[in-house]
Amino acid sequence: MTTFVCMFQEQCDSHSQIWVPSNPQGAERLPPGIIASESDLYLRRLWGNPEEDLKNNPRYLVTFTVGYNQRHNIDACIKKFSDSFTIVLFHYDGRVSEWDDEFEWSKNVIHISVLKQTKWWYAKRFLHPDIVARYDYIFIWDEDLGVDHFNAEEYVHMVKKHGLEISQPGLDPEKGCTWQITKRRKHVEVHKETDEKLEWCSNPPRPPCAAFVEIMAPVFSRNAWRCVWHMIQNDLVHGWGLDFALRRCVEEPAYEKIGIVDSQWIVHQFIPSLGSQGKEENGKSPLEGNPKRRSSRGSLSRSGGSLTLPINPTSSWGSSPAHLPPPPSYSQPPLLPLPRVNSSTLPLQRVNSSRPREPAYEKIGIVDSQWIVHQFIPSLGSQGKEENGKSPLEGVRDRCHMEWKMFESRVDNAEKDYFKSLQVQSQSKGEEEEKGVECCVCHCGFKEKEEVSELVSCKHFFHRACLDN
Repeated sequence: MTTFVCMFQEQCDSHSQIWVPSNPQGAERLPPGIIASESDLYLRRLWGNPEEDLKNNPRYLVTFTVGYNQRHNIDACIKKFSDSFTIVLFHYDGRVSEWDDEFEWSKNVIHISVLKQTKWWYAKRFLHPDIVARYDYIFIWDEDLGVDHFNAEEYVHMVKKHGLEISQPGLDPEKGCTWQITKRRKHVEVHKETDEKLEWCSNPPRPPCAAFVEIMAPVFSRNAWRCVWHMIQNDLVHGWGLDFALRRCVEEPAYEKIGIVDSQWIVHQFIPSLGSQGKEENGKSPLEGNPKRRSSRGSLSRSGGSLTLPINPTSSWGSSPAHLPPPPSYSQPPLLPLPRVNSSTLPLQRVNSSRPREPAYEKIGIVDSQWIVHQFIPSLGSQGKEENGKSPLEGVRDRCHMEWKMFESRVDNAEKDYFKSLQVQSQSKGEEEEKGVECCVCHCGFKEKEEVSELVSCKHFFHRACLDN
C-alpha cells in the first residue's frame, strides 16, 4: 500500500509531500521516475554530452585478482577478452601504476587496490548485483590460469547454447591436481556429471559429482550471481565451501544448469601468489596460514550436520590443499523446496506512513565551528580533453553545466509523472471539484491536502480516514 498526501501547490513545495514506501529504503521521498537503483562499471568522459559517452556497452564482466609478479600471465589473459567485456583488476599487492607503464590496455581497465585481500573479499564489496546488473555473465578468475586454448566469445556462446547458469572452463587433466568433474573431456562441448567415487555420489547427482565448479575460474549468469553474492560471507574471505553450495543458486535440477565447458579449456598453474601475502606465525609459513581457518572449508554447503576435511598434504589425493575430497561418510542433505506464496491470499497490511514533517532547511546546514578552505585546484579538470577550441578545464566545466540542466529536467519530469500517475486533478480556488479518481470506500473525490492511500496490487485509491475507520 502506498500512502501520499494529495497536494497541488507550488512545485517547490510538492516534493516535500512525496512519500512512496515501495521505493528503495531511504528513497521514499523521491518520485519513482528519478530513482536509479542499478548502475554499471562503464567508463565515462568528463567532457561532452553524457548521452554520447558510450561507443560500446560491454555485455560481460571479467575480474582478475592480481599481483604485479603475474603481470605477463594476466597480459595473456586480457588479450583473450574482446571489447564486449568490461575488465576489472583487483590488486592485492598495492602496485598499480606500473601496469600503465608496461601495458597499453591497462589504461582502459578498472583498477581497484586494497592490500592483501582475496578475490571473494573484493567481489563482496565491489560487485554488488545492482552494480553489475548490466552484464549477462560475470567471470571471477584467479591470476594463475593458462589460456592458450581459451576464447572468451566462444566460451559465452557455449554457455548460452547449453543453458548454463554457473560454469567454468575445463581444466587440463595433465596439469596439477583437480576434481574429476572439472577435468577437460576431449571431443565434447560441455559435460555436467562424472563418477568421482561411487561412495561420494548420490541420486539425484550432487557435488562433487555434478552441479559443481571450482572457485578458481567460475562464471556466473546475472541471476545466479545475484544469489551467490548474497551467500558470500563477509568474514570468510577465501571462499572455501562455496563450490559445494553454488547449486543453491540455480533452479533444480541444479546439475542441468551447472557445467564444465570442455571446448574452451584452461590450465591451472598452481602459483601460490596470494598465499605469499599471508603472515609467518607460530612457525608456519605465510602460505600455511592458520590450519583452523583453512580447514573450515565446506561450512557453507549444507543447512545442518557437519563436514570435517582433514588437511593432509601427503594423502593419496595429491598435495594441493585446495582439492580435498569429502569423507566417505559424508552425505549432503537435500535442499528443502522454497514455499510458494500466493499474493492474493496475503492479509492486507497497513504501511506506517509516518515521516518527518519538518521543512528541509531544518535538516540541512553548515557547521561553522569546523571549517575548511577550498583551494580551487582544477586537478580533475585537467583530465579532460582539448576539443572544439576549448581547454580541458573549459570542456569539463561545460559538461558540469549541461549535467546540471539535465538533472533538473529529470527531477522535474519525474515529479510531474508521479503526480500525474495519481490521476487526481487539482482545482483552482472557487472552482467545482473536477472528476478524478474517487475513494473506493465512500465514492467521493479527493480534495487538496487529504491523505490518500493506494493499494499497490490493485491500484485502487482510498481516503486514509476511510481505511482507518
